[in-house]
Amino acid sequence: MAKMKAKQKQEVRPVDYRSIAKELVRTINESWFDFSIIAYKIDKDGLWSEWGYNTIKEYAEQELGIEYRTFRYRVVMGEAIQRFGITKEQVAELGWSKFKELSTLFLAKQDVDPEDIAETIEDAKALSFREIKDFVRTTRSTYEGEPVTTKVTMKFTLVDESATVVTEALNRAIQLIGIESQNSALEYICADWLTMNQKTPNIKLVTEVKNWEEQRKQKVGDKKDDGNNGWEEEFEQI
Repeated sequence: MAKMKAKQKQEVRPVDYRSIAKELVRTINESWFDFSIIAYKIDKDGLWSEWGYNTIKEYAEQELGIEYRTFRYRVVMGEAIQRFGITKEQVAELGWSKFKELSTLFLAKQDVDPEDIAETIEDAKALSFREIKDFVRTTRSTYEGEPVTTKVTMKFTLVDESATVVTEALNRAIQLIGIESQNSALEYICADWLTMNQKTPNIKLVTEVKNWEEQRKQKVGDKKDDGNNGWEEEFEQI
């Protein structure tokens, strides 16, 4: 009888990752380190499927109440933490946004020296977020043997009617490609148009757009468009 009781005491209860995730997500910006480890575990082992969800995106948005993109960031961070044995003390002064960028860098290289990781984290503490992003982008290009990409900012100022058309097209493209990014949606729309028209402008479509634009100008009148009542959006092409 005594032996049975001793055996029962030695049994370890399974970790309730589901409850832990729900608790940590309440303070996700403060508890990002611990939440990232849990998020990685949930993703790697497919626990979300055991909990009755069809996709991990569905789990993140419906149960945790966060955007899927945010959850994926934490998964990447958690993988870096687990794979390279990074401690909470190492990144305490760094913050989650900077560590998110460094995580992609660490995971991009196959064999990383732990000392190099520790040194990189320490050096990053003195850098701004923008400086870290530039450093990661340049270094990753070296790892992957690809040229360094540059950002191009494109601004469009549209009146309400035009903005409605553009916004509807972007939202539709986002649904089709399954990526919550207006940048990617715009690229998809343009690539699709070029493919459909074999890189040759559709003269009929251009004419229709010009006619529609002339009609719009007649409605607006000769009032100068100063952009105050228009619609402006920025797209960053990376």
